[in-house]
Amino acid sequence: AARSLMYRVSPPVLFVLGLMPALEWLAEDMRRSYGLVVNATQSGDGEPLALDETVRSVLFRCVRELLANVAKHAKVHSADVSVSREGGKLVVSVTDAGVGFDTALLAQAGSGGRYGLDSVRERLGFIDGTFTINTNPGDGTTATLAVPLAKQNGARARASK
Repeated sequence: AARSLMYRVSPPVLFVLGLMPALEWLAEDMRRSYGLVVNATQSGDGEPLALDETVRSVLFRCVRELLANVAKHAKVHSADVSVSREGGKLVVSVTDAGVGFDTALLAQAGSGGRYGLDSVRERLGFIDGTFTINTNPGDGTTATLAVPLAKQNGARARASK
């Protein structure tokens, strides 16, 4: 059971093949585990994303958390994950056409059920990333993760020295 859990949280494909293949694997895992159909796409040239291991891991875990939230709360059977490069940043969006929610509830102290979103924000902060949510009750949700790419290139250069 422990080995299975570790595989699902940090699959080898993430470290061997990269973020996009790991997101495609996650899409299949979400279908098997929750019945959620996930369409994972990468815009642009389709070049593999050269991200350091920490960034890949954080982004993967954040997307996993967001998709689990869709499966549990959005009352839909599908979601989209899109990955793109925009203005020196890697941007990952998780979108659903579900029930949405009132973002004011996130700011209320003691509001239940927000710990997963808090952990996403905290994890991204460790890698200088940002997290935004665009939602309204009845209008679906788009959660966007953004990470500076220039910092990744510097981190790789320092690591290779």
